[in-house]
Amino acid sequence: MRSNFSIYTFPQTGLRKWMAGVAFGLLIASSVAEATQINFDDVADGTIINTHYAGVTFTNPIGGNIYARNGSGFAQSSPNVVSVYATGFPYFEAVAGAVDAHFATPVAVVKIDASPVAPIEFLTPLTKRPFLQAFDSGNNLLNTVYYTGPLPTNVAGVGPSETLIITSGTTNIAWARFSTQNDAGGVPTYGLFDNLVYDSGAYTLAIHTIGSGSAAPTPNQATYTYGAGVSVLATPAAGWTFVGWTGGASGTGNPLPITITSNTDITANFAFVGSNSLTLDAAVTGWYDQTGHHTVGNQNYLCGYATDALLFYHDWFIFNIPTSLPPITGAQLKINTYGTTATDDEVFYKLWAVTNPAAVVQGTSSSIAIYNDLADGTFYATRDFLPSQSSQSKFIPLNQDLRTALNAAGGTQFIFGGSVLTNINGSVNTDGGIYEFSQGSPGNVQLILTYSNSPVVGYFTDNNPRPPGRVRRLFLLVSLRCKSPILPRRI
Repeated sequence: MRSNFSIYTFPQTGLRKWMAGVAFGLLIASSVAEATQINFDDVADGTIINTHYAGVTFTNPIGGNIYARNGSGFAQSSPNVVSVYATGFPYFEAVAGAVDAHFATPVAVVKIDASPVAPIEFLTPLTKRPFLQAFDSGNNLLNTVYYTGPLPTNVAGVGPSETLIITSGTTNIAWARFSTQNDAGGVPTYGLFDNLVYDSGAYTLAIHTIGSGSAAPTPNQATYTYGAGVSVLATPAAGWTFVGWTGGASGTGNPLPITITSNTDITANFAFVGSNSLTLDAAVTGWYDQTGHHTVGNQNYLCGYATDALLFYHDWFIFNIPTSLPPITGAQLKINTYGTTATDDEVFYKLWAVTNPAAVVQGTSSSIAIYNDLADGTFYATRDFLPSQSSQSKFIPLNQDLRTALNAAGGTQFIFGGSVLTNINGSVNTDGGIYEFSQGSPGNVQLILTYSNSPVVGYFTDNNPRPPGRVRRLFLLVSLRCKSPILPRRI
């Protein structure tokens, strides 16, 4: 009989880092040897496996071959177990020998699954037990562990499987032996052996976070030896609370005690408990004119056409987005209009995504490409303004594209630009303006984010600001001109 798979390895690449984040902690590789498990299932029943598996050689100390044998339904990884017998029952005792596993490279941990089996000639209660031994390169016995579970009490009965483990704390195990007591004869207890595992004994602890907070282990090490005790403390960020562990751990205990027996991967989960809204003042505001000129440090956010300079202006806003906010469901820009003029009764303002990094836009003094970038690409919002709305705080609802971009921008500076468009006829009027004499002072430009309310979408009006009887012109492309006695390049 053939099975699908026999020997497989577990990558031991260490992956760890502890950081606050909405998603998971970033993991960093560390050098850890691969663990190897052999379940003997890749070959047919009765196959000699003395040198079949890379990295280990099997021998019988009293002579003879080692075989992969059908476990008759008793194998932990069906169908095969390892045996000293080529035919007949696969279970054996020390009278028939043992399986010696010689490792090409010394290891620190050896494991084998063992089950006791009662003989067919069962006469008296069993006392002999399966065992595992480890030896160094000088054939010195390092340790012996015995099966501690219940022994079968009926003829040909099989006891529950138990994993026998030897760990030395260092890679000095050159070879291991497993069999069952009774080398002197007497009433035997036979053994079924499956799933041989060996590795360097160096294990990683990968810690992730979901939500805003951190989780750190004590002691903090790149790798841990088998059986090492570690305590992991979860610390929520302000406005968050720790809600529990997932992955390789569970419950809400904090700190979390862990006993390392393999590579371990856990996640600390945090829930947001703060307000469902957040208001951010613009960190920096500014403008570029159509020649590409920009006065670094000038926070006027004038936009439109300036008749005394005969130039168009695009503006921009930079916000510092906090790390690990909950998903943003609504966003508005609150802005002080300062001076607003328009011969066509309204000015039409539009906000855009900006591809240039915030630091580049803020720190560059001349770039036509940036001027163009401030009014191109994905648009985030539109709004018309009336001259009667000068020197007022107004709101511009931001669309789903903007909210999606903000959700991905945690912990960074986020920038978007603005422009005023030409009128519906495509001509360029030169006697209107918006945000004249503006300043980027705290409270003048604010980003208001919500986390649970339905987002505001669509075209925005301030309770029908036009006089009754006039027809609304929605989404008209109108120009504006800017008669500002103080141009931004002069400020």
